[in-house]
Amino acid sequence: MSRWKPAKTAGREPAATSTSVHKPGLCDIAYDSTGKYIVTCGSDGHVSVWHAGVTGKKHLDIPVSQQKRPITAAVVSPNGSFLAAGSEDNSVKLYTFPDGEFLSIVTRFSLAVRAVAFNSTGSILAAGGDAESIKLLTVPDCSTVCNLKAHEGQVCSLAFDPRDDYLLSSDTNGTIIVWDVAAAKAVHTLPHVAPRTVATWALRNCVGWHPDGSLFAVPGLSCEVILYKRQTAEVHCSLKGAHMADVGVIAWSPNGKYLASAGEDHQVLVWHVDERQDLGRLRNGDMTVSGLSWSPEGNAIALIDMDGKYRIWDRPVPEHMPSPTEGSLPPPVNSTVDRKKLMKFDESKEMKKGKEDDEEEEEEEEEEDEEEGEESRENGSEEEEEEEEDEDEEDRIKRRQKKHDRQFFGKDEDDKLDKNDSDGSETRFSKKYKLPTKKVDSEIGGGEKKVKKAERSTKDAKAKVGGHFAYPTQPQGPFQPCSTHKVDGRKRFLAYNLLGSITVREEDGHSSVEVEFHDTSTHTARVPVMTDYFGFTMAALSDKGCVFANPWKSEKHASTLFYRPFNSWAPRSEWTVQFTGEEEVRAVAIGQSWAAAATSMNYLRIFSEAGLQRNPPRTALSFISQTGPGNEWGLMTLHVLEEPGATVSKVLEYVMYDISEQKRMCGGRVALSPSSMLTWLGFTESGLLSTYDSKGVLRVLFDIYGGSWVPVFSSAAERKSNEEVHWVVSLNESQLFCIICKLPEAQPQVMPRPVLTVVKLTIPLAHLNGGSVALEEEYLRNTLVLSQLRARVDKTLAEGKEDVEQENRVLKMEGEQDRCLVKQMVAACKGILLCPICKLYFLRI
Repeated sequence: MSRWKPAKTAGREPAATSTSVHKPGLCDIAYDSTGKYIVTCGSDGHVSVWHAGVTGKKHLDIPVSQQKRPITAAVVSPNGSFLAAGSEDNSVKLYTFPDGEFLSIVTRFSLAVRAVAFNSTGSILAAGGDAESIKLLTVPDCSTVCNLKAHEGQVCSLAFDPRDDYLLSSDTNGTIIVWDVAAAKAVHTLPHVAPRTVATWALRNCVGWHPDGSLFAVPGLSCEVILYKRQTAEVHCSLKGAHMADVGVIAWSPNGKYLASAGEDHQVLVWHVDERQDLGRLRNGDMTVSGLSWSPEGNAIALIDMDGKYRIWDRPVPEHMPSPTEGSLPPPVNSTVDRKKLMKFDESKEMKKGKEDDEEEEEEEEEEDEEEGEESRENGSEEEEEEEEDEDEEDRIKRRQKKHDRQFFGKDEDDKLDKNDSDGSETRFSKKYKLPTKKVDSEIGGGEKKVKKAERSTKDAKAKVGGHFAYPTQPQGPFQPCSTHKVDGRKRFLAYNLLGSITVREEDGHSSVEVEFHDTSTHTARVPVMTDYFGFTMAALSDKGCVFANPWKSEKHASTLFYRPFNSWAPRSEWTVQFTGEEEVRAVAIGQSWAAAATSMNYLRIFSEAGLQRNPPRTALSFISQTGPGNEWGLMTLHVLEEPGATVSKVLEYVMYDISEQKRMCGGRVALSPSSMLTWLGFTESGLLSTYDSKGVLRVLFDIYGGSWVPVFSSAAERKSNEEVHWVVSLNESQLFCIICKLPEAQPQVMPRPVLTVVKLTIPLAHLNGGSVALEEEYLRNTLVLSQLRARVDKTLAEGKEDVEQENRVLKMEGEQDRCLVKQMVAACKGILLCPICKLYFLRI
């Protein structure tokens, strides 16, 4: 029987219009249960409600955080009555929906909230975040039932199964836990099955249950989505082969036939789950999608990215196939675990202890809750006083509240909710909704320890890799050396080297690009500020000119390469090349008389300074980056090489080209620290290939042993504190030129101007008892440099030429080596180390 294959759809990609709704940062999006509204949240401290039928038509805007702290999660209850929002002000707040009236601060954590989720009836709310714990709360009375503690990382996603038996959670370490809700304990723990991440990244490790509850989906380690069985948590199957980077966000269709996934490759894919094939994809420019949601009433997906823009992908499932809502499963009428049963579960000793800790936090936060609630109700305080005086209005509010109560507890519970508990409960809702919650009388203790532990774990995770998180199996993505990432509309560096810098500032509809030289006495050319309508995201700078490029955005906004010389005899000497189809530039480099672009078609295109393509495009595997030393002959490219039989790991390979002779000089593998990624590559001042990885190790390629990568600097050994990050700019034979940043800023800012720091290169050597490590390191480093100098002198003499300057450098270096040997012999004599003394003597003669 032949295997089913999806029919090819006409066109390259579906058209969709993006609408900017929040500031750049981590954003989330969700449909309500009716499909009439779309809820978005972002880093501006607001939750926005939009009409689903009309893109960009706002229904309501809710200022959740008075301090404008980022809103990290927002979800509407399945019955459409409530909206819950979690934020970095450590609180979870409850609102009516779709009116958006503030009800209460449901709970507070000691650290930021990252995820919230309702059960199928909306009677239970789960919340978790940086405190590494999960709280289960009843709605709408906001009583904390229990505190689930088993994660060793920040909780970043939560999902109840449709039957409400289990709660699924994930953390930043990639661990997935399945909780038994009734017993309040973990029944399955899957350690490190998802990518490691940071809570503020789009790689959110979202988890989700199949609508019938038989399977649950989790992002995998190999750019895939893995489906697990409900009862045993065993792998059912995996959806892979289409994503080029880790998956961060997933969403099931209403009928469970399809699954949407978004990854760091800026793509959204729709999978046919039974056939394990992708049906279509949407490319989201150069921004990673951070939120997905299927429409419950049609063939559409709402998505939002890290740039704060949301769009509707219409008809993601081909029309000849069953609709994503066809045969949708109705929501369960009675969940297996209802509110009453959850309130009466038998607590184990561990859970009782967790509950006591939770009560300690609540007492400390009681006063803050009341102050926050007063701020949220400040604008409506006068109206509330009038309502209290007006009995008819008060009766209307009570009837409205009882309507909500019946929806969850039934008629028998109405009277109970109007009475305070015998243990002294007090009101935590607004005056309109006088609902009681329990007051905590326990003493506060241990809170500071939990805060310090969470902060320390977050700081250590960043500091271990110098501010750039390292994935053990993360594929290396394209990058431009000596450039900074986009952050909240600030100015950023497109290029920074020892000559100068190229900065860009985004404005309404365009960007302003500015080129500056560090030494204006040497580089007298003044380059006017350029208005950029292309959206350049990468650049390279030399003393003769600069080159810019932007990625592919749409058919009307193709990828463009732009060259601008500084001094030219001809007017209008700049030139532009637009790439056809979906080919886009991934990295650029520039030399004295050439510019190069590596593209997504795995082409290396080299252009002359006049814009003529100098030779046919070379082909390689998955270009990562490239750089040039600023002279005629050198261009180093970096690409991914697939290892035969490898399913996760990738291998980086470099190639060195001689542009003037049009030939390949050398090539080989790139050395990296374990579980690290490449963050910089370039040349030394003498033209040696160099790399710097996320573990802070700088390596230079020397000719010894037929070509070896030698570590010449370790950031971990040289930094003064764990908060320091060495941002590499360039290096010579003995010094590293870098900018020292301090976490959480892992990259330099344009303003104030960064300070270039010179750090001495030091080869990391093991310590010899009684020996002098500093002298030994100096001798070894000078030996490497001397071998390179001698090779150049020999090559020059073989060509019948003479380089007096290089010969003098060799003689000077040999003299320094002799002095270093004598110092080592003196140190060895003091330590009475006979063998090292003899060895040093033979080296001397």
